[in-house]
Amino acid sequence: MKVMHLISGGDTGGAKTHVLSLVEALLRGADVQLVCLTPGAFYNEAVDRGLPVVLLEQRSRADLSSVRGLTDLVKETSPDLVHCHGARANFLAALAKRRIGVPIATTIHSDYRRDFEGNLYKHLVYSTLNSLSLRYFDHYLAVTDDFRCMLIGRGFPGGKIHTVYNGLDFDADLPSEESAMAFRSRLGIPPGALLIGMVSRLAPVKRHDIFLRAASILLRDGHNAHFVLVGEGEERERLQRLTTELALDDRVHFLGHLPSTGDAMAAIDINVLPSESESFPYALLEGALHGKATVATPVGGIPELIKDGRTGRLVRVGDAADLAEKLDPLISSRGARMELGNALRSHASERFSLEAMRETHMQIYSRVIAAGMHPPRVTVSGYFGFGNLGDEALLRGLIKGLERERPGVDTWVLSADPKATARAHRISSAPRFSPSKVLSCLRRSDLFISGGGTLLQDETSLRSLVYYTSLIYLARLLGVPVMIYANGIGPLRTGLGRRLARSAIRTAAAVTLRDRASAGTVRAIMGEEGDWVVTADPAFALDYPPAEEVDAVLDGVMPGGAGEHSLVVLSMRPWGEDTHGPAALAARAADTLSDAGYSPLLLAMQESKDLPLAEMASRMSESHPPVLSTKGLQPELVLGIMGRSRLVLGMRLHALVLAAAAGTVPVGLSYDPKIDGFLSDLGAPCLGRIERLTPHDLESALRTSILPNLADLTERVGDGARRMKREEEGNARRAATLLERLSRMR
Repeated sequence: MKVMHLISGGDTGGAKTHVLSLVEALLRGADVQLVCLTPGAFYNEAVDRGLPVVLLEQRSRADLSSVRGLTDLVKETSPDLVHCHGARANFLAALAKRRIGVPIATTIHSDYRRDFEGNLYKHLVYSTLNSLSLRYFDHYLAVTDDFRCMLIGRGFPGGKIHTVYNGLDFDADLPSEESAMAFRSRLGIPPGALLIGMVSRLAPVKRHDIFLRAASILLRDGHNAHFVLVGEGEERERLQRLTTELALDDRVHFLGHLPSTGDAMAAIDINVLPSESESFPYALLEGALHGKATVATPVGGIPELIKDGRTGRLVRVGDAADLAEKLDPLISSRGARMELGNALRSHASERFSLEAMRETHMQIYSRVIAAGMHPPRVTVSGYFGFGNLGDEALLRGLIKGLERERPGVDTWVLSADPKATARAHRISSAPRFSPSKVLSCLRRSDLFISGGGTLLQDETSLRSLVYYTSLIYLARLLGVPVMIYANGIGPLRTGLGRRLARSAIRTAAAVTLRDRASAGTVRAIMGEEGDWVVTADPAFALDYPPAEEVDAVLDGVMPGGAGEHSLVVLSMRPWGEDTHGPAALAARAADTLSDAGYSPLLLAMQESKDLPLAEMASRMSESHPPVLSTKGLQPELVLGIMGRSRLVLGMRLHALVLAAAAGTVPVGLSYDPKIDGFLSDLGAPCLGRIERLTPHDLESALRTSILPNLADLTERVGDGARRMKREEEGNARRAATLLERLSRMR
């Protein structure tokens, strides 16, 4: 793998730290060429470090001769990818894109629309040119999930945006205590006084004014503290005037730009960053490296690092009083500072190390290079964007399977809420109800996937069957091959429904079915005609989330936790016109489980429909179990919650699927043949049709046949779940085979 990194060369601060550290780390597993466009601090340090750096000097931003120089250099060195950093590099690479013939990517280090605030000319010219240049890139690396969402919101294709957090070498040697003391001595900090620092360029967006106003409040309250600002920028004169106005001249120290911030970070006691906009700031990572208690605003990627009350303190943007209030107890207690600082270092070293950053980049490069200049494009249709976590779990598994089998595939999803779908799944999305957008998507696709769920059925609505089959017919009319991907088929009650489904299945180039009951339906309407295979639900492809993320969700809804091996999840949905019936069943189940020593949790898989029912059930129950809505939760987190449960009792199919995928016993209450079909394939119990099941029957079944036999049920379900996990891989494998066949034909 050969990668060229292109950067201005005069960069300082976080961008300099990021790129130099990244290139140094990447050299351990890749052939890397660093190219600078100007001499300066960045270029000089790259030379000092012995990095493979070339100066392709651009005499001014208007000097476009460097386009030819870059083109010649790419042809001479033959990189697989050009990776840009910053506005100048972006503009040059965009101009050279057609000539260089390799994919180009850029890292979004900040909100590019705010990079030149404070200088009207630069803001109007450079920000505009950078904004235009970014539209020509093949891939984008966002340093926070917040920036990824920002790009999606501005119309960038979600499937080409990758999140990669900054990282530091947490094994690096730190300045000695003597160095820190010498630094404090040079500033004239008296013994016993605390030093509170802010390390960042002096720009309006960083809100140094809030830092200074908070300092004024703290000093009025009698705290023995000094305040240091490390960094240079256009705000310096204004901030120095404000310092004088607030009578802080003897307590505030402006240090300007430092070649290295190590001694300064070692010397301070509390690290502060009250910005109103951020990426994933190195100033906070460096503070974490030194184990410094930290107070910051919850903007950009900061909440990924600073967990309020656990690894630091978060404050409101633009609120000096709140900043002073959060600093006050830290100034007063060395123990509190040490506790937060140690927790921050532990958290950061696990998730934001230099090695993690290197490995993520290598994975992204591999996908980008494998995809090439023209990656295959797949459009996926299903019941997506309606706030139903089950369907979102299915979609997440589908996307994961495609990426596993065909790295770099460009996936587009038709959704009722395209922006939400793009943000949640890191892909591109188009409105499913816009004929022009749907047509545009299909015309540009290499494969159309009718993706998961029970799409070909007419029991709930003939309209939905007409919609999904019409998309299949339209795709074929446009010459796009179709795959029916892990579908549940049926029930098909009407003659028209059977004819539509039969024609759609005949049209498809490949068909995989979610369960054996669906295979029976297909056989009934088609005889032995056709080629299909029974696989499993795509949600079986999901990975477990970090344990601490599951803990955070459960602690938020069940203070004190559910107790080891005692959690039971109940997932009900309205059915028919009798909302009271499912709620009464859930209430009785919760009381029965509570009496048996379990901790029931009512889970609303689709907030708009399930939450009112869950809240009603909680009120009806004597044990008043807590209610958790899955709105805003990723499918993996719900999988993790299921994995903490002893059993999952429910009507929602994907509550049962996720339980099985997590190795937990699912117990079904049936309202639809898909529930019976899945549980039958798995070997898990179903307690009967919801219309005929009474609360007394449910209690009796739990007490006599479910709870006493949990160990045996767990073993039996485990065997079925492992088989389904293997079968799930067949879905994406068939899609990848189709794409490979199509690429050979092209």
